[in-house]
Formats: sequence, structure tokens, C-alpha cells
Amino acid sequence: MKNILLYFLISLSTEGVFGESLSVKEGDSVTLFPQLTEIKKDDVIDWRFGDILIARVRNNNNPAVYEDALDGKFRGRLQLNGQTGDLTITNFRSTDTGDYEVSNIINNFRKTISVTVMSAVEVKSVSVKEGDSVTLHTDLTEVHEDDVIQWRHGDTCVAEINKTCDGDAAGFRDRLQLDHQTGSLTITNITTADSGLYEVKISSSRRTINQRFSVTVIVGFMFMREGSTVILNTDTEIQRDDEILWKFGDEVIHIDRFNRRVDSRWRNISVNDNGDLIIANIQSDQFGDYDVEIKNKSALKKLQYKVKDLS
Repeated sequence: MKNILLYFLISLSTEGVFGESLSVKEGDSVTLFPQLTEIKKDDVIDWRFGDILIARVRNNNNPAVYEDALDGKFRGRLQLNGQTGDLTITNFRSTDTGDYEVSNIINNFRKTISVTVMSAVEVKSVSVKEGDSVTLHTDLTEVHEDDVIQWRHGDTCVAEINKTCDGDAAGFRDRLQLDHQTGSLTITNITTADSGLYEVKISSSRRTINQRFSVTVIVGFMFMREGSTVILNTDTEIQRDDEILWKFGDEVIHIDRFNRRVDSRWRNISVNDNGDLIIANIQSDQFGDYDVEIKNKSALKKLQYKVKDLS
């Protein structure tokens, strides 16, 4: 069956406001372009990371970078072109993921570039049915006595060896089992909130090992007849800055919040304000696996629906 990729991005359309997104690898250097034709004498071009000013060009010269901003987060890694306003960031780190905004207060120009920093570490994909158990294997035969092992779900520490970490506070009460022999982590009675990115760091004076796991929770098997209406829920209260990615393979269909699309073959598909995917009058070639990713600056949620033909 031919695969399809559906993309839905919740965004607000405002005159003079533009946005784009890009992905970079840890350690790379990237130049962010405001795409201004020229900087005029009275222009003031500001670059911000989130709400914090990190660089400025004033009067077509004297570019300034603010290396003390954000406790020196970008110290020694910013280069600003005073003629074009281009901002180069060197040696990207995972914590540099976020929104970079460039603006010109003179003409109300504003553009946001959403940057996602990808780890050089391979991400292992794991799928599990809601309510089942899953083990994230480190593939180690044994943990050394001086090893410190830390498991994180998104930005939250959920389990550690040789340190204190309260997984219960992160919503995993009595559902985490950490193998002290191998460092593998087992999650029991898994829920949709448990989906997303898991990272384990195993470190000692002799070695450091990093591994990542992308966990997708299969939330349901749906048996439908051709011609019926199917609603696939995100099971999430969508926020303004959330991105929602629906997948059905590799052919791209963009659907915005006004349900405009570029491929009329999928005219029976729409997305509501909560990101739920609605398939009206489902066709025979639309049965299969539907995956959804809901992500923002701090979290990632990954769900899967298996839609089967009952005919």
C-alpha cells in the first residue's frame, strides 16, 4: 500500500509575520537568514531566542552580540553580519532547540525560525500497545560498580542508579523497573502520556554511553467499513505553539488550521482545532496505520492508530 505523510501545524497568520523551521545536528554551525534585501540607515534588527535579546544590528553597522544573555548560553558561538543581519550559530547543542525571532522595529517586520537540534546518537524506535509493558534495553551485559545511570523522559529525570530520582513525581508511580545489572528500563501499564523520547546516560571515569528511544503508544485498533467516518484523536489539549504531525507513509499533504490542502485526492480529510484527524467517507486505500506526533519546546507525544477494513 502506498504510504502517505500528513502534516498539520497549528499557527496564527498575521500580516508582517513569517515563520519557517529547520533541523540541525549537534555540533553543526548554521546561519539564520532574515532575508532582508538591505538594512537601511535607521533600521534596528534584533535577534531573540525565545523572548531574550541575543544580537542586534543598528544603523546598518555596529553589530552586537549579547554573550552574557541566558547565563552565557551562546558565549563564543554567535556571529552577526552587520550588512545583511544574518546570524550564525556555531557548535549547536541540544539545548539550543527553540524559536529564534528576527525583527525590525522600524517597519514591523518579524520572522520566527523554529530550530530543532537533532542528536548524533541513533534513536531506536519502539511501539507498544496502551496498557502493555515495554523494556528499553541498553544492550549492556553488566553495569560497572562506579557507573552512574540516568534515564530521562523528555526533560524529566525518571530513574537513576547511584543517585536519587523520583519517577513517581513524573507520573510513573509504581510503574518503573530499573535493571541494576544492565541499566535497562521497564515501563508497565503504559499510557499515552508515557510516549515520546527517552534518553539514558551511563557515565563513569572510564566511559560515557548515550542512548535514545522513541516510544510510540498504539492507542487503538479500529475496524471500519469503507464509506464510514473515522475520527483519530490526539488525546491532547493542544496549545498555541504545538506542532502536530500525522503520518500515513511518505507522500506529503499539508493541512493547516483552515483545512487547506495541496492534494485533492485527500479532500475527505480534515483536522479540527484540537488536531484530531477526521476521515469522512474513508476509501479502501486509506486503511492502515496512522501515527501522530504532538511536540512543543518541552515535550513529545507519539501515538498510533491501526485502522482496519471491516468489509
